[in-house]
Amino acid sequence: MTDTAPPAALPSPRRRTGRLVVGGVVALLCLLSLAAPMPVYVLSPGPVFPLGDAVVIEGVEPVHGDFLFTTVQLQDATLADALRAAVDTEAQVVSRAAVLGGMSEADFIAEQEQLFDDTEALAVGLGLAAVDSQLSPSRVTVDSSGVGGPSAGLLIALAVADLASPDDIAGGRLIAGTGALSDDGTVGAVGGVEDKVLAAQRAGADVFLVAAAQVEAARAVAGDMAVLGVEDLAGAVAVLGG
Repeated sequence: MTDTAPPAALPSPRRRTGRLVVGGVVALLCLLSLAAPMPVYVLSPGPVFPLGDAVVIEGVEPVHGDFLFTTVQLQDATLADALRAAVDTEAQVVSRAAVLGGMSEADFIAEQEQLFDDTEALAVGLGLAAVDSQLSPSRVTVDSSGVGGPSAGLLIALAVADLASPDDIAGGRLIAGTGALSDDGTVGAVGGVEDKVLAAQRAGADVFLVAAAQVEAARAVAGDMAVLGVEDLAGAVAVLGG
């Protein structure tokens, strides 16, 4: 007699192969689920658009310095994207429904582009008026390809005011910011301020302008970059020394 247990029966090759195949299917399904689109966007700091070359008045020298229009970007998200965003301090997951508000994506984009066109026309007129310029708005051109929404109004108006005025409003600085403009020049709050501040930091901006109501939110993430809150366009020109 021996106290050695008899060897356990080995699984047949067929059974082992079956487990491997099933395991491969599970792994493939996991990969496919990570790549599947979800009803969310990933929101993060977007590109920064220098307006010094984009805003032009015929026969006038370019801005000394620059005005930087900041943006946020929305990207279609898979499960893998959403998981990465969950651990990224500069990204967040937002519901598509909350962003689109019941519109199709195509209609939303078209609406944002129209808002920018309306903002551009308003900002040009207000920028000229802010420095008592008699120039015709038709002499001002703005290259705005690929941009949407109303939040560039403040920076476009400042760029126009700088070009139309004998004063050097930019003063060699990189001036970033965001803010919607009302017909009377009031600067209104906009979305994504924290992300826009981060975008301005990356671009090396010296100062960031924002509606007075959002100055504390902007300063909370601005680090050493100066943040100035303004009530209206005239106040923005004044605080910059124009």
